[in-house]
Amino acid sequence: MSSRPRRRTLLAGLLLKSCVLGSLFGGLNLTALAAQALAPENTTLSLSQALADMHQNHPSLKACQQELKALENQAQSAGLLENPQIEALGEDFLGNAASSGQNYMQFTLSASQKLPLGGRLNQQQAVFKQQWQTQKSQCDLRKRHLDQELSRHFLAVLNGQESLALAQALLARAQTLLKQTERLIEAGKLTQLERTFPATEVARLEIESEQKQLLLQLSRQTLSSYWQAQPVSERVLTPLFVKAPQVENTLALIAAHPQSQELQMRILLAQQEKELALARFWPDLSLGSGLRWHPQSQELGLNLSLGVPLQIFSSPGLAVELAQIRLEQATLEKQALESQLKRELNQLLAKIEQAQQREKRYRQELLPLAEAHLENLNRLLEMGKITALQVLQAQQQWLHLQTETLRARQDLSELYLSLAFWNPAFLN
Repeated sequence: MSSRPRRRTLLAGLLLKSCVLGSLFGGLNLTALAAQALAPENTTLSLSQALADMHQNHPSLKACQQELKALENQAQSAGLLENPQIEALGEDFLGNAASSGQNYMQFTLSASQKLPLGGRLNQQQAVFKQQWQTQKSQCDLRKRHLDQELSRHFLAVLNGQESLALAQALLARAQTLLKQTERLIEAGKLTQLERTFPATEVARLEIESEQKQLLLQLSRQTLSSYWQAQPVSERVLTPLFVKAPQVENTLALIAAHPQSQELQMRILLAQQEKELALARFWPDLSLGSGLRWHPQSQELGLNLSLGVPLQIFSSPGLAVELAQIRLEQATLEKQALESQLKRELNQLLAKIEQAQQREKRYRQELLPLAEAHLENLNRLLEMGKITALQVLQAQQQWLHLQTETLRARQDLSELYLSLAFWNPAFLN
């Protein structure tokens, strides 16, 4: 019981140093210390491992794979000819022919095959292959959305660990101030009334730490719901380091967006469907041959047949017009989507730039000033020149800046995560 509080106090001191000196892109990361402090050390879980587990077990992604397999089988069978047709025919004459004493019975065995013209089989197979590509792009879009959801919950757990670690560090600092005040009271440098303010602050921070602990447990439960593997509460989450994005070609980034890719596949599918409709102007050629056997005369005959359907009641022209409409609709939707994505990307990049400036100012300018001011007040308190309330007020201001710095860093990570939906390379 005695070693555990000392260990927590030492850890809180380390966390406090990381709050003041750490940053998002280098140095000591508060999330790493929080993960080591708040989770067991038996196993670890990185974001890539969490995504891989979800990809194997999520029902929606499994359904996508089944749909792709079905389309792949259809694409393979679409390029095959129809099965040939075999007929066996027996015929005889009745009436006067039957009374004449002659045997007119004969038997015919024939086989026929439909031969599509105009390369329709190849075009039909190309349509099914493009349908497979379109379905794959839709599955990729669904997968990217799920990856984004899981990544946000993963980041929420890391943020919860970081917030809890900061709360515990602040609690340790408040407890240090309380002990310092009690020591000065015993030395006669402060009155007994001075103990009220730091004691109240310690009680408040204890409640806040308990609340953050509960929120962290809820975040872990939500993250665990994405797969059936070992619960997240039993695993250490690997800290997530997000790269500062370097967006040089916005047009390429827009073109690589999963929604833009899905619409591009729909455009290609409409083009293939139009080509297939044009190929249907060529009719199917039916070619057949048969053997005819007359038992009485012992004669064997051979016949050939050639048939072409007449396109009277239906015409491929309507299918061509429908495919053209789908092609134009998909093209217009892609143009509208690209305009929308361009606006969203510009807004996102502007928010990232503002968040970077905000986080940098808190980390490099405001926090060092507040830390230096607080240390100076602690020295004055030790000499008995100021009251504990003055130190507590400065410490609360320092606490506010620490919280704002942490929030700015977390907001920046969430913005980077939003940009990673466009290009996962921004997220390692």
